[in-house]
Amino acid sequence: MMNRWRRWVLSTCALTAACVPDGDAPQASATEGSGASGSSTGGLTASDGEPTGSPSTSGSTSAPPASSSTQPEDSGPDSDTQATFGTGDPTTSTTGSGDSVCGDGQVELDEECDDGNGNGDNSACKNDCTIAFCGDEKTLLGKEACDAGDLNGDGSYGGCTDLCQLGPHCGDKIHQPAHEECDAMDPELEDGSRCIGCTWDANLIFVSSELYTGALGGLAGADETCQALAEAAMLPSTGRFRAWLSDGGSSPQTRFGPPLAGAFILPNGTEVAASWADLVSNAELGSSINVDELKAQVPKPYRAWSNTGSNGHSLKSFDCDGWSNGGDSTKGSYGSVVGQDVLWTDWSSEHCNKEYRLYCVATAA
Repeated sequence: MMNRWRRWVLSTCALTAACVPDGDAPQASATEGSGASGSSTGGLTASDGEPTGSPSTSGSTSAPPASSSTQPEDSGPDSDTQATFGTGDPTTSTTGSGDSVCGDGQVELDEECDDGNGNGDNSACKNDCTIAFCGDEKTLLGKEACDAGDLNGDGSYGGCTDLCQLGPHCGDKIHQPAHEECDAMDPELEDGSRCIGCTWDANLIFVSSELYTGALGGLAGADETCQALAEAAMLPSTGRFRAWLSDGGSSPQTRFGPPLAGAFILPNGTEVAASWADLVSNAELGSSINVDELKAQVPKPYRAWSNTGSNGHSLKSFDCDGWSNGGDSTKGSYGSVVGQDVLWTDWSSEHCNKEYRLYCVATAA
């Protein structure tokens, strides 16, 4: 009798999902039957294991069963975060999983920098999104003058220092005689256009820093004196330096060989004449020849032995006995080193025991 009543109750509860025990009705034992206690679905069975009903189709206000295997929607990691993490989207991803894009303007996890279109091998942020540094063999514009990588620290001419700055080089305002004929950035230069790539594009002419009597060893001895002065000062020349001197039979016009092409300039770059023809044209010079082989303006005496006219030919007057006599018994003609008209080479004459200078000119041979 009791079992039949229990079966009826359980069947009715399964159909209505509204079975609430009262004080007179016995409650179903949690240990009886094969279903879990409190289930409101078709899983309830009587103690003999037979199905007692089907899932309820009527609205139920009871809580979901605790044993449900469905995970709540708000459990686990945030779904929005998962969608953008490591996707490589430059607008959302600031951390990376290998998908970062160098050049998108966003610094991802595996990048040192990223300046977008500003990236470059000569920029602070290089094309591979690494930060530029001295020694990377890339010259950072505005910061480095050079970068030779492992070769930085070379102090020789044309080298790059360990601070990525140029060592001795053309244009450093210092004349490097072993490597340069001139330096266009030398502050002493008055006409830098005459020094191109640290090479003269003109011929040199200067007045000697030393003083000499008329005993010069003849014209050949005077030429050797000019050559020695130029070599000591490391002045360049495609030929030789010779003295602007004449004796009774020879003159610059006859003994200098083929005229050199180009202008004639002082060692400081100042133009004296635009060409050999201009130098011997009897016209006024572009500058007085008052600078010596050391690029210094000479002090008094402002006189140089010459016996040569402004046309480059011999005066045939006073030559200190062929420039071999340094006594006071004979005379030699001289010019003014501060003159620019014909007086630069033909001013006056004086006894050969006086000590005057020599004009020295670059020649072809």
